[in-house]
Formats: sequence, C-alpha cells, structure tokens
Amino acid sequence: MTPDLAGEISPLPIDEGSAETVPWGDIPRDVQIEIIRELGYSVEENRILDAAGAPVVDKYTRAPVRLDNLMIVWGSTLLLDNNPVSIASYFEEYGEQL
Repeated sequence: MTPDLAGEISPLPIDEGSAETVPWGDIPRDVQIEIIRELGYSVEENRILDAAGAPVVDKYTRAPVRLDNLMIVWGSTLLLDNNPVSIASYFEEYGEQL
C-alpha cells in the first residue's frame, strides 16, 4: 500500500499521470517472461508458477493462468486468466475502489 497525497495509506495506486494499456499479445514473448519474472513469478513452457513453483491459478475461476492468455490487472500484481468471468468478477469485487 502507498500513502496518498494526504499521507494516508491507500490500497489503490496513486495516480502518477497517464498510463497506456498494451495488449499482452502485442508484447514479445521474451519481454512477457521478463515482466513475469519481475513480478516474482516464473514461466515453465506456457505455465506461470509462483515463488514456490506451484502453478498460478485464476482467483475467480481457479483455471491455470497461462502466458498466452494472461491479464495483469493495472496497478497490481494480480494475474488473471483473460476471460469475461474473471474480468467481471474482478470489477464486481474492486469496482468501487477503482
């Protein structure tokens, strides 16, 4: 969590200017892997693994998160399977905080 402009701790990211959304599929595979590693995960074939080596599963659908169908939620390190159920569930849970 980071302090907001008033010095209060907030679970939401501080707005530091404009951001650009980039489709995951437009990023070269080697760069995708480096991004995943920077977030503390690893990649084995097409699977994403946590620090303990266990496959990462989608928080909402429990589907394995794959490199070729990944969504990283903006402003977080939450990895989701890129599907309508997961995206809708995320906004249902956090929509008022965004």
